[in-house]
Amino acid sequence: MELQTLKNACRNIQYGYTASATEEVADAKFLRITDIQGGVVDWKKVPYCIIDEANKDKYLLDFGDIVVARTGNSTGENFIFESSHEAVFASYLIRFQINDDFDPKYIWYCMRSKFWRHFIESFKTGSAQMGANAKTLGEFKFPAHPLKTQKNISYFLSTFDKKIELNQKMKETLEEIAKALFKSWFVDFDPVKAKAEGRPTGLSKEISDLFPDSFEDFELGKIPQGWQFSSLHEVFDIEGGTQPPAKTFIDKEKEGYIRLLQIRDYNVDNHKTYVPLKKNLRIVDEDDVLIGRYGSGNGNFMEDSLGRPLRGLSGAINVAIVRTIPKLENSREYIANLVSSGLFYRWIVGGSSRAVQAGFKKDDLKLIKLPIPSSQVLSVFEEFGFLIWKKTKVLSQENKILAELRDTLIPKLISGEIKISDAESIVEKADI
Repeated sequence: MELQTLKNACRNIQYGYTASATEEVADAKFLRITDIQGGVVDWKKVPYCIIDEANKDKYLLDFGDIVVARTGNSTGENFIFESSHEAVFASYLIRFQINDDFDPKYIWYCMRSKFWRHFIESFKTGSAQMGANAKTLGEFKFPAHPLKTQKNISYFLSTFDKKIELNQKMKETLEEIAKALFKSWFVDFDPVKAKAEGRPTGLSKEISDLFPDSFEDFELGKIPQGWQFSSLHEVFDIEGGTQPPAKTFIDKEKEGYIRLLQIRDYNVDNHKTYVPLKKNLRIVDEDDVLIGRYGSGNGNFMEDSLGRPLRGLSGAINVAIVRTIPKLENSREYIANLVSSGLFYRWIVGGSSRAVQAGFKKDDLKLIKLPIPSSQVLSVFEEFGFLIWKKTKVLSQENKILAELRDTLIPKLISGEIKISDAESIVEKADI
């Protein structure tokens, strides 16, 4: 089969725009290297930039544009633009606009394949800073199927991405429901307020009866009758991770080794590290509620690694992560939502400068006061929260299987090793 170079498949190749990002709504979304994670962009987290109309016209992304990171460890990471957002791309990205003889989505899938990864790996020379320019990237060669075949392949593969996206949206919706209920019950005290005012709580009688119908005054404010103000230290303890020597790191699974979990692993899954299994390691499972221990304290929850909620992976945590150890019965999902709501982050950032600059310690938990609900209310929330968590785990696992199968099929389809009918049979047998 004839091979074609990326540069010959393009009508335009262009470096991005140099500007400062801002969280304030401005002239256009500003897509950066860091916004691309595993070929996906969460547009809710992409900042803006100030740009005049002339430059906006020059750098505005069009449907089907492919952008590629050209520097650092992210060199080669790429994304195909298929959004309705007005967005321009930053200077460390290169845009490849595909001509009409080729299908942009097909070429992008070629750039998500092992062939592209091997091509990018060839740029690495010793310990030098990794990077590539437009000329170098343009030399990438891919199988040039007839246009109709390209479109058929990209359409088939895109069904995986659509299902993954749908599952991700369902997962996010479920998580938002849990956080909304946490806020309603434990921050805004909505059921208590409703009962105090003689209004329906919107809950079943069995659950509604667990909430009091009045508040009592404490030095720190009003809380539901019968609840108590306590320190966070009485809700959970923390256990920090360890930092094995870098010389023991390997990048593939091996008997006698365990995955070393780092904060980055909760964003992308393509930089796995394994270390020798030893007694001094802090082992966690996917249900444990973990928190990022260090960060800038800049006030941008989830962008800051400090106070970031981490959950869903098994392995040994490094020093930048702590595991929460519940002290109250049936409180794990309460703790999980307390952290994921951003409440814990705001408490930590609002604390002493030492806590922000050096992370947080066990003693910091003693300084944070909060109203503790009754054990009965905690138990009900635990049951509800665990059902949500269990469903999100199923969706995450399904997405992992879908992504692995898609990534297995990509090189086989684009190389012509198998046809789409063969791939469909494989998917049918996989029963997904």
